[in-house]
Amino acid sequence: MRRYPGPIAFSTDQEKLFFGRDDDIKELSELIFVERKVLLYSKSGYGKSSLLNAGVEPRLKENKGFEFVKIRFYDGSNSTLTPNDRFLTTVKQNADFVKTENQRTLIDIYAKDYLNEYWSVFKKNQMAGNDNKTYILIFDQFEELFSYPTEQINEFKNRLADILSVNRPPHFFTTFEEEIFRDKRSIDNTQLDQLYQPVNIKVVFSIRSDRLSELNVLADKIPDIQKVFYELKPLSDEQLRDAVKIPANKPGKYDSTPFTFTPEAIDKIISALTLEGEKTVSTTTLQIICQRIEGDFIPKEDGGKDFILKNNTDNIIEAEELPDFKDIFLDFYNCAVTRVKTDTPETVRKFIEDELIKEGRRISLDQALCNHVRKDTLETLVNTKLINVERNSVGSFSYELGHDTFIPSINEMKDQRIKDEEDKRIEAERQEELRIAKEKAKKERIEHEKEARQQAELLTLEQARAAEAERAAHLAGENYKNQLVAASKQRKLMYLAMIVALIAIATAGSTVFLGIIAKNNMNKAKGNLSKYLETDANKLYNEENFKAARSGYERLRDEDLLKYTDKPDSVLKQIEHCFHNDSIKPLFDLKFILADSLTNVNTLDDLITANGLINELEKMNYKPAKDKLETLRTDHSEKAKMKVANTIIRINEYLAFPDNLYFPEAKNMLLKLQKLDSTDQRIIDLRKRVQ
Repeated sequence: MRRYPGPIAFSTDQEKLFFGRDDDIKELSELIFVERKVLLYSKSGYGKSSLLNAGVEPRLKENKGFEFVKIRFYDGSNSTLTPNDRFLTTVKQNADFVKTENQRTLIDIYAKDYLNEYWSVFKKNQMAGNDNKTYILIFDQFEELFSYPTEQINEFKNRLADILSVNRPPHFFTTFEEEIFRDKRSIDNTQLDQLYQPVNIKVVFSIRSDRLSELNVLADKIPDIQKVFYELKPLSDEQLRDAVKIPANKPGKYDSTPFTFTPEAIDKIISALTLEGEKTVSTTTLQIICQRIEGDFIPKEDGGKDFILKNNTDNIIEAEELPDFKDIFLDFYNCAVTRVKTDTPETVRKFIEDELIKEGRRISLDQALCNHVRKDTLETLVNTKLINVERNSVGSFSYELGHDTFIPSINEMKDQRIKDEEDKRIEAERQEELRIAKEKAKKERIEHEKEARQQAELLTLEQARAAEAERAAHLAGENYKNQLVAASKQRKLMYLAMIVALIAIATAGSTVFLGIIAKNNMNKAKGNLSKYLETDANKLYNEENFKAARSGYERLRDEDLLKYTDKPDSVLKQIEHCFHNDSIKPLFDLKFILADSLTNVNTLDDLITANGLINELEKMNYKPAKDKLETLRTDHSEKAKMKVANTIIRINEYLAFPDNLYFPEAKNMLLKLQKLDSTDQRIIDLRKRVQ
């Protein structure tokens, strides 16, 4: 057992450790002794539950005629029990009621339809042999009742009013009263007398002072509920000293060895908690501090200790050995967080620091708003007393920070977390910028090397094509010469035929025939030469060797061979095309290679640059590469569509961050998307959203 309970209330077993409330114990006990109904109220954290558990109950139990029944309307679970169910369940679990449950009384005979009425339950117990006892019903944290639906509250107050009244029987008594009088002679006189006696109970309502106004809901049935009251005030300076000093060195079987606070140490604790007398002290705050200090005097299994005191070497605590008290609350907070095994510490901290505290105040959060935190996590935090859970007015459950005392320390942790997150973000951005710069430099180096290799390859290819064109031209020239020789031979034959014609006029017909043959052979030779030259020039044109192709076409024109071709006009146009293509081909090839490489890199900036290059290539009207350019355009469009879709997702993620944290990045990405595709409806919608 610990000497100080920490954030939880003192239990009845800890009465010997409960100090500082002697006057309150005496006065409240005497009030309960003489009154039937007592209202106990105070601010949250002043120790109402501890006073009842470890003070009033042990004192009144010295009178053997008192039996305590403690009733809570909420036990921390998500049970659907009504206030009526909880009252009956708790009362019937008491040992006296368990013993008398099966005993037969007048209530079992005549009020069998009303056995679950509070009056019937207590009256049966009274008639069954417990008429010499008075049951003190302790409604601790009575404000929990008002979180239930109105009809359930009304059901409870109506039944409670029946047992609180001393002047009248319950409303349902008349339904069986005549039957009792008819059988009067056969009824035990003792039970008959008890039937008309008041129910043997006293009631203590314990409630927070900020919820007192809600008692008005019960005033129509229990009008004097606030007539007899006791206000628990904060601990005085002297009471605080007793609460700190006496449990520390009290002998007994406790987890820690006895230790002692010096008067100066106690002065320092009280001065810090009261801000030098400016504010009152919550007993919860005091107990958390004392329990953590006690931890230095609890032996660990491994022989070590988790020290919070500064350089303490004995069991006497000096003022200068005390820690910074905010460190104790930080330690309490961190221990609670580390006990959670079902969520990451970061998730737990953000939930507590960002959602349960707003503008320095505790926020009550409905469980529907806590779905991102696991149920087991919430239960663990409730068990550590870092957070509380209670029913709310809509029939659900709400979670809130356990006490205002925790807020300053938790806010300090939040500030540090935000600073660490910002430092990490800045460092990540710096590393990302460095990575991008390195990749860009590497890419540029690779591109330069690639471009140099491609230029060298293009030069080698051009040289080879030029050599091939020269060889083809030489071969065509040789063929042309051979054709001319053949034609010359034909002309000689023609001349010979003419001589023969002169010599032999009789054979004139034959001579004319030979002349026609010679002329046809000449035309045939020129036709073959023009066909060869045109075919070779077309081949060179298709191979994009426009310079050599132009030489072939110009030879057809210059040697008067156009008339032997199928389409003379087409040949002349090809000469113009060769001149045009030859002048733009090197630039076209260079831009095409660059656009293709940027498209394959597939970053947003590179796709934008590639798009511009493709537009320029299309304007150059380089027809030999029309199919190749169309393929590049298709490939670029597909990759651009994918990149646009991914970038839109990322922009939406950035815009979803609170406080417009990544708004500049989102806006910059959107501007780039507009350059890539200004007609996309998704981009147009995003632009309106950003504006």
